[in-house]
Amino acid sequence: MTGLIVMFFLSSVGLVLFSLVYTRFLSSNLYADMVKAQYFAESGISASLRELKMGTDSADDGIGDIDRTALGGGFFEARHDFRNRTIIATGISNGVKRTIQIKYASL
Repeated sequence: MTGLIVMFFLSSVGLVLFSLVYTRFLSSNLYADMVKAQYFAESGISASLRELKMGTDSADDGIGDIDRTALGGGFFEARHDFRNRTIIATGISNGVKRTIQIKYASL
């Protein structure tokens, strides 16, 4: 009987430890996707600024507008608002989205 109680206790401790490790694993993957999405959004800002500075529209979608573009396992897109002088870019990695908005005075 004592052996059964000890075995139940050790199994419970093992289950709690497994749950803790698994939660940490999921949390670290989510954080990695958040960082990737941030970098993808920054890539969208960079691509939009490149079009604006060069004065060319490589995809015929409007200067500074970047359609959804695949990059390193994720995506980015950017929209340029001429009136408000803003660029809004979104990066996506494994369903995690990050959006960046910049406002500029001049280019």
